[in-house]
This record gives sequence, C-alpha cells and structure tokens, in this order.
Amino acid sequence: MALDLTAYFDRINYRGATDPTLDVLQDLVTVHSRTIPFENLDPLLGVPVDDLSPQALADKLVLRRRGGYCFEHNGLMGYVLAELGYRVRRFAARVVWKLAPDAPLPPQTHTLLGVTFPGSGGCYLVDVGFGGQTPTSPLRLETGAVQPTTHEPYRLEDRVDGFVLQAMVRDT
Repeated sequence: MALDLTAYFDRINYRGATDPTLDVLQDLVTVHSRTIPFENLDPLLGVPVDDLSPQALADKLVLRRRGGYCFEHNGLMGYVLAELGYRVRRFAARVVWKLAPDAPLPPQTHTLLGVTFPGSGGCYLVDVGFGGQTPTSPLRLETGAVQPTTHEPYRLEDRVDGFVLQAMVRDT
C-alpha cells in the first residue's frame, strides 16, 4: 500500500512542487522539521516502537498528529522521498556530544538518510529526527566544508572509525 502523500503534505502544510530536486528536498526538510515535533514519549514509557512500516508511521505522525523520534521521523521522510522519486538509503549513526576527538565512538543508536536524485552530483544527508539539533537543511556528504543551514552551520569530518557530523553551536 502506497503512502498517502496528500495527507502528509496537509500535515506539514506543504503546497509546493514534488519533483525530485534539491529545492524540493530543502523545502520538505524545512517544513517537516518545523511542523512534526520530536517526541520520544513511547520509548520512555516502555511502549514499544516496533512497527516502522509506512502505514504505522503515517498513522502516528500524520493521522494522529503525534511526534516521534529519529527512527519514526526519518522512516516517514524516507518513505515520502522514495514515493517522490528520490533514491533513499538508510544509515545507522551515533550520537556524539562533547566527546574528546580521540575518544572511541559510542554505539549506533540513531538513524538518518542518504538521498540522491537525478542531477544531484552526489549524496545528501537528511536527518529530520534529531530534536533541537536537527539539521534543517540537507547536507552534502562532503567532508571538511562548513555547510550552512537555516539554523547553525555543520561540518562533516572523516575519521578512521567513521564520519562525524559536527554542529557548529555558539557558546553562550
């Protein structure tokens, strides 16, 4: 059963184009991040999140207008983007916060998306499920360069043990 894109677009108040381009990807990431809240109530309450099918995610995040955590947000976004003609890969990831540069990386407990499309010239990272630190723009899978978003800039570093995405947060 296909995902109901009209219901999803209504949920995020999106009325724009739907062709697989960088502009559309940027718009969808921005409005999804602003509209569907990050929420981890089910895991905290011991309610299993064991169905990540398009129907289950649409039921919770779209029809019941709830929020979700990374597996739910990025799961739904991945299904939406695939329906629109993007090529989507799901990546396992780690959350690294104020870790010393030489410290080993923690376990993979996060997920995000790798997205390509005709003419993309490479892969973009999309992560609409990281709460207050969610990158609000697609980020090129390109190391070293500082990449602006509608919030803080990010940089992707290539380490021996994997990539590390750094949010360049200003100290207050």
